[in-house]
Amino acid sequence: MSNIYDAITKALSAHWKAHDNKYPQKLVLSTSQHADLMRRRKMTKTETEATQVDPARFMGVAIEINDAAPGALIAVDGTPVAIDA
Repeated sequence: MSNIYDAITKALSAHWKAHDNKYPQKLVLSTSQHADLMRRRKMTKTETEATQVDPARFMGVAIEINDAAPGALIAVDGTPVAIDA
């Protein structure tokens, strides 16, 4: 099973390094990738903390759900970068 959490974290880290710590425009995930990400984000949280996880953002980056174009980070300059999960 792929680990979308680690793949996104790696992509964000590479983006920040390449773009002088600027945030990417957004993450584009499929419905199943988003569900997996949410499940993994809530795994180590208490029940109260888990209800506070924002499904529309990850590490400050907006999340768009689009099953037609899954698994991409949209860089600050608009370039899509595939998320290898």
